[in-house]
Amino acid sequence: MKKILLLIIITTTSVLNSKAQSAMIHGEVTDPWNIDSTEVWLIKYDSTTKILSAVDSVLSLRTSQASQRPYSFYGIAPGVYRIKAAIHKGTMQFGQKLPGPAPTYYGTSLFWNTAQTITVGANDTLKIDFALIMDSIQVGRGFIGGSVLQGANKGTANGIGGMTVFLLDANDNFKAYAITDANGDYKFDSVPDGSYKVYPEQLNYISSGASITIDATKQSHTAVNFERSNQNKTINLKPTTITNVNGQDVFTVYPNPASSAVNISWANANSEQANIRIIDITGKQVLNTTVTMTGVSTVDVSTMTTGLYLMNINDGISNYTQKLTVE
Repeated sequence: MKKILLLIIITTTSVLNSKAQSAMIHGEVTDPWNIDSTEVWLIKYDSTTKILSAVDSVLSLRTSQASQRPYSFYGIAPGVYRIKAAIHKGTMQFGQKLPGPAPTYYGTSLFWNTAQTITVGANDTLKIDFALIMDSIQVGRGFIGGSVLQGANKGTANGIGGMTVFLLDANDNFKAYAITDANGDYKFDSVPDGSYKVYPEQLNYISSGASITIDATKQSHTAVNFERSNQNKTINLKPTTITNVNGQDVFTVYPNPASSAVNISWANANSEQANIRIIDITGKQVLNTTVTMTGVSTVDVSTMTTGLYLMNINDGISNYTQKLTVE
């Protein structure tokens, strides 16, 4: 008899919860490209796990209104949400620059951390319409490519597939996007001359991005690589590590591109000195300084104009030269 009573209580509670969670969000996603299908995600912060995650998703199909895709989420628990929409993955080519509308959060944002939130109360019915951000890139001669990696000590096959990588102009206007392939690789080809920013984007991770310039002196950037840190929840430009002829690490240079300063992290810290020379593309020396190879050395480049340079480092034993971009 007690077991039967328990079953009745559980069923009654389930019905009450269902009624309490009867909120609804619906609306339309608009894009001028008339894509056949769009995927829409409902995203919520979990106070237990401390992460954002999709709690529901729907496939939104084209209606008689060619540019509009209706969507609906039912039975939503009260809380704070984000909504994201993107072209359905079945139409994508991974690793390559993709034409058309970008994956977009409600609030006209490309990034989760700047997306507009939606507060849902019990029994609310909210109509949320928004438009996908459209690309505006023209045809040019430039190339930008690289990989998004899991970071150090992850083995050789450490590329992260399925990550969105945005290409923005110098004013943060969206130009194009790519989805990394199974190896974590991405590329933007036929990019016009100009200044750009490359940003990988993933829910719960903050991306620092990379600044790239395409001009007559440099049209191809083939190693714009990023590392994702699960511990720090960041996606940062991968530092350039210099190795000697025996394959041993000598130092790491970061960030590159640099804006105010460039750091040199020495693999074998000591009290010896190294000479640092920076030369512009005309061959003119614009900086000559000496640093001590203890831990991390910082070189001020804040007075240097934007452009491509050669950075020569002489540690007293060997001479190393690498490219340095100042933004």
